[in-house]
Amino acid sequence: MIHSAEDFTNHHDERAQISIAVGTEVQIEIVEHHLRLKSELIGLEEGEFLILKLSHSDPGGLLRSDVIRDCNIIVRYMFHGAVYGFQTSVISQIHKPTRMLFVKYPMAVEEHNVRTEPRFDCVIQAQGTSGDVTTELVITDMSAKGCRCIIMTEMTEHKDELQESINMDTTLDLSIPIPSSDETLAVSGTIRNINKDDTEMIFGVQFDEMNATARGQFDKLMKIMTSISG
Repeated sequence: MIHSAEDFTNHHDERAQISIAVGTEVQIEIVEHHLRLKSELIGLEEGEFLILKLSHSDPGGLLRSDVIRDCNIIVRYMFHGAVYGFQTSVISQIHKPTRMLFVKYPMAVEEHNVRTEPRFDCVIQAQGTSGDVTTELVITDMSAKGCRCIIMTEMTEHKDELQESINMDTTLDLSIPIPSSDETLAVSGTIRNINKDDTEMIFGVQFDEMNATARGQFDKLMKIMTSISG
């Protein structure tokens, strides 16, 4: 993972292939000003530029001035359990109808795998509750630390409520049926990365500490998944 501008080195002359999806939460670090901002990828032109929609206010009017074009910028984001980072610079900025930055497509991207536990692919129908909204979802992979979920928002009656309640750092209560039993694992967690559009949401959940009962049920579920995966 890139921690500072010095950590980044271009390793080749061709443009990098970026593993990222529209809707991904992106952190922008403006190195010279020791400033970090949250944003969302809303579009890109491969090999040319990325478009980032800023979700924070403009501190000190920095983003409204041409000064930012001379700044070193580090972009970080999470995708499929790995943290990616690259150095870039601003091509242009837009302030209306919303604040957006156009940044150069990177020459190289660094990857840092943050998974410390084996992760198993699966297809488990489950339920998730955030605030007052409960919805059906599908768990597509799982480890001892968390899981990855998909909600097909186009097939639910609560689309608008889901768009508002399912976000980065949101708490989610999961009800996961254990195959070949009448038991249901109840576990809570925090959404750590999310990609969403008009039809679906894909997000990762980091589990909270489980009590003894939930841990026993979780171990049973993982044992079943291990046996299925061979």
